[in-house]
Amino acid sequence: MTVHAGFATPGIATKQVPTQSPTSQLEELAKTVTVKVIRQDGVWGSGIIVQQQDSSYIVLTNEHVVKNGQLYTIEHHNGQKYQAQLLQTANFNGNDLALLKFESAASYEVASLKHSSSLKENEEVFMAGYPLDFKESDARGFSLRSGRITFLGMDRPLKGGYQLGTSHQIQKGMSGGPLLNSQGNVVGINGRHMPLWGPSCPYEYQDGSLACDAL
Repeated sequence: MTVHAGFATPGIATKQVPTQSPTSQLEELAKTVTVKVIRQDGVWGSGIIVQQQDSSYIVLTNEHVVKNGQLYTIEHHNGQKYQAQLLQTANFNGNDLALLKFESAASYEVASLKHSSSLKENEEVFMAGYPLDFKESDARGFSLRSGRITFLGMDRPLKGGYQLGTSHQIQKGMSGGPLLNSQGNVVGINGRHMPLWGPSCPYEYQDGSLACDAL
């Protein structure tokens, strides 16, 4: 299982995608808004272009993706790379989220965000990102995988602000990428997958109690 942070996220404007997208179109859309977030040590995660103002773009990712980093590079699916700045002023109240900013004269698509409360249990969703393992990815390392909602915790989030669980495991490198519904709206952000070793119940609610019975 994979846990995801839900939307709406404070401080980020949203727009809507009005029409249903077939899977092939959804994949192309996901490629345009999903970026690779590379630290100076070469380790990477994924991110989502969520805002544009003139030539400035804002990327949403996980805090653990940018942790221990000082220099960051944003790589778009088109191969273009940009130096990025971590926005220290962003305050997500302990949730596993962070914002980066990069500058580009190019015109890039901005993700359409939708509140996670619109989701239903067992609804099909899609996880996008850039896994470290390229087996299920395209020539540039992008991967889109489908799964179903298995956990809805908007009223009682897990530690890190995680509010959603899905049936499909994401791979390392996909953290920070978008969780999309079948209409192409971003309804969450990829977080952490169930570890292969370690505690039998790695997930906790924000009050410290174990959450595995609910998952």
